[in-house]
Amino acid sequence: MLYSLVAFLFSLCFEACSEQPKTQGTVDAQALFIKRCATCHGSEGNLQMSGAKKLTVSQLSADEIKNQIIHGKAGMPPFESMLTVQEIDALTAYCMKLSGR
Repeated sequence: MLYSLVAFLFSLCFEACSEQPKTQGTVDAQALFIKRCATCHGSEGNLQMSGAKKLTVSQLSADEIKNQIIHGKAGMPPFESMLTVQEIDALTAYCMKLSGR
């Protein structure tokens, strides 16, 4: 019984921490941003931890933002293998929103 409970809890934790991209449903861009980006950029996009840029004043185009999400830059890791195309598009739009565009 205890083994089953431990195995179940481990599987839940593994699923929550998994780097595998999701493939179904609509993307909650804000939740995804909080999960993947807020550690460095902050929940409002202005934390600037570890050299992260202040997204609230960004003048990057949507294509430039998307490129940085996909390929990373400086200390920012590439997310191409961790996110679906839909998630990347949603994060791009969310970052544009943070900068008031």
